[in-house]
Amino acid sequence: MTDTIMRKMEADKNRLEETSARLKTTSNQLKDASAQLKHAVQSLAAQGVDIERIAEIMAMQEQQVRAYL
Repeated sequence: MTDTIMRKMEADKNRLEETSARLKTTSNQLKDASAQLKHAVQSLAAQGVDIERIAEIMAMQEQQVRAYL
């Protein structure tokens, strides 16, 4: 009985560690994407592009991401 519980706990621990690693990877990817997007917006602003329109588009994309998650 104790061995079964210990094996289950170990399996649960391993799954949590794997999930944590995947979340960290995803978080890093989102940070990288955010930095790229910020750079792109700054570049477009320097070219005279309507930043408010970009903000509207970003808000829509954020809603899509939240819906996906």
